[in-house]
Amino acid sequence: MIILLTGARRVGKSTVCQRLVEEGRRRGKRIGGFISPALFNQQGEKTGAYLQDLRTGEMRLQYSTGAAGEQAGPRVGPFVMDPEVLRWGMQLVEEALRAGDDLVIIDEIGPLELLRGEGFAPLLDTVGDYPNARVLIVVRPELVEALQERLAGTAHAPIWRVEVTLDNRNALPEELAGRLWGTPARPAPQHPYF
Repeated sequence: MIILLTGARRVGKSTVCQRLVEEGRRRGKRIGGFISPALFNQQGEKTGAYLQDLRTGEMRLQYSTGAAGEQAGPRVGPFVMDPEVLRWGMQLVEEALRAGDDLVIIDEIGPLELLRGEGFAPLLDTVGDYPNARVLIVVRPELVEALQERLAGTAHAPIWRVEVTLDNRNALPEELAGRLWGTPARPAPQHPYF
């Protein structure tokens, strides 16, 4: 199963991913890949994003509005990507796919991948090599169609589109967990002996 998680900017897509990870761990699931928590300045403007390893919690600065020195990678709008961190993110996803993790998260695929073929674009071909994988990919609404078309040629799993909204974002992590792994078993009630 491939889930394309989409929604307006700042609606809480990464937060839904974080809560889904927590729910999965409560169920004993192994979750790999990465999320990309945003970095904001005091005025509330986005100035960059981290890349966080979902297995270890390690975080590295993925991109920012400041130049990354000699390691400066591709530029998307005002942001400069760190090519080393991009490579690290791809490695995290590939390791999780090979290990057969219960869920692999890619947060996110954007214009760098879909319009320029850079960044995490190679992962879109890798996903198709693991037909039994459960993968969640975060994508902007304006790029959902392009991503779905790109995956349709390589993925052998059903593709499910889910939109995060202000109304559903709190309930969505549990709903996604149910779709991925079913309803968790409840312990049998204990009856006292008389």
